Amino acid sequence: MSRRCFAQPSLADASLRPFESGGFLEDLMKTIEWSAFDVLFAQINANTKGAPGYPPLTMFKIVLLQQWYTCPTHKPKKPCANRLSFRRFCGIPLDAETPDHSSSGGFAKRSTS
Repeated sequence: MSRRCFAQPSLADASLRPFESGGFLEDLMKTIEWSAFDVLFAQINANTKGAPGYPPLTMFKIVLLQQWYTCPTHKPKKPCANRLSFRRFCGIPLDAETPDHSSSGGFAKRSTS
């Protein structure tokens, strides 16, 4: 099972911590016990072939952002790549690639089936 690990923040992320401004997504991150979702998503297997997959919780948060902010489901990369608050909410470090449409589209289909 191969997955990307976003547990340790990058140097860029650590340097931006003093500039956190709060807001809806920051409040949501503090209010909801996201580790409970990790338990629910534990049965989602990562493919052993190809590039390492994204953590299921990250993919779930991207699907939530797409619903809340009416982002097109075929273009998840752009909002997450351009908005610091979205990257922080999803747990994607600044030095990491954001998922493209093929990654998030597959997750959305699996999670709604």
